[in-house]
Amino acid sequence: MKKTPKKYDTVCMNGNSDATVFRVVDVDGRRIGLIDATNKLPNQAVRWMDRSLMEPATVGQLKNARLV
Repeated sequence: MKKTPKKYDTVCMNGNSDATVFRVVDVDGRRIGLIDATNKLPNQAVRWMDRSLMEPATVGQLKNARLV
């Protein structure tokens, strides 16, 4: 069983090095609210996804997204 992401965690939908990196902004049971972590614009629309589709972002993914 996967660990449930917490608010402000960075997650991806797959293990590809060029995967979009999302930031968790809300957790509601099995759903998590996500925004694009690379987009610096304020007031992004929250996308709701099932938590089973997400996995923690790797260091390589964070470097490719220029977040570290």
